[in-house]
Amino acid sequence: MMIITYDKENQLTALQVQLVEKLNKDIQSVLELTINELADSLFINTSTLSRLIKKLGFENYSKFKVWVAGKYNNIKEFDIQEDNTTLHNVVDNIYKLHTYALDETYRNLKVNQLEKIIDTIHNSKRIVIWGITRHGLICDNLNLHLNVLKYNSTYLSNYYATIQIIETLEADDILILISKSLQDAEYHFLIEIATKRNVKIILLTINKEYKGPANLQKLTLENTEILNFYVDNPRYVSRLMLINIIFGMLIAKYHPTHNEEYQDYYLAIDEWHEYVKKMK
Repeated sequence: MMIITYDKENQLTALQVQLVEKLNKDIQSVLELTINELADSLFINTSTLSRLIKKLGFENYSKFKVWVAGKYNNIKEFDIQEDNTTLHNVVDNIYKLHTYALDETYRNLKVNQLEKIIDTIHNSKRIVIWGITRHGLICDNLNLHLNVLKYNSTYLSNYYATIQIIETLEADDILILISKSLQDAEYHFLIEIATKRNVKIILLTINKEYKGPANLQKLTLENTEILNFYVDNPRYVSRLMLINIIFGMLIAKYHPTHNEEYQDYYLAIDEWHEYVKKMK
């Protein structure tokens, strides 16, 4: 399993890519050796290793080493049993996968980036949310949370109806898209028509390489090999946690007296229950 990962944004040279591969094959050396000892074992200068570490996003070797140790121990803790013939292993593996997904999402959160996203949400007039069918639960959950806080938010599962709504949006509105890999053409078409109307876009995806237009804010989600063991189910859990985090941050920053919004929500529930009683 890859402990040390990178993408195009790191702009690694061919040599640095080879070094990352070597480090992943011998993580124990990273955990045990000093930077000088590790450089000697790789037959490179210490400065070459330092440049690689900085390109990977770490200030120095000590911080890199601490991060690697945390990642390594985390993966060991959630080690997957290869034998799926016993029901106990199946239950245990699914528990580990979901827990690992939550942990990885938490570790990779950038609070400053999330704060910019909640600022965009709060300052918008209208919000349209969309994701293809398998993301319906997440879209619906986000829409409910925003509605409770009285944001003018809409989620439609119908793609063509979503296009119709986006074509009425303006510069002070936002489109929130939830996608796994951003490979579906539907997303790119929505981004294109929203961009033409100067609509702000928030994109939640595991696609690290996609840059998008200037009006797009991207929140890159976790994508680790361990989560590919089963289908996407563990990712749904981490997405729902992320939605709850966004909801909590909105409350903390913009709705300190959120009980008022809740009262209206629960009042609507009570009114429905009273109606049902009358019908019986």
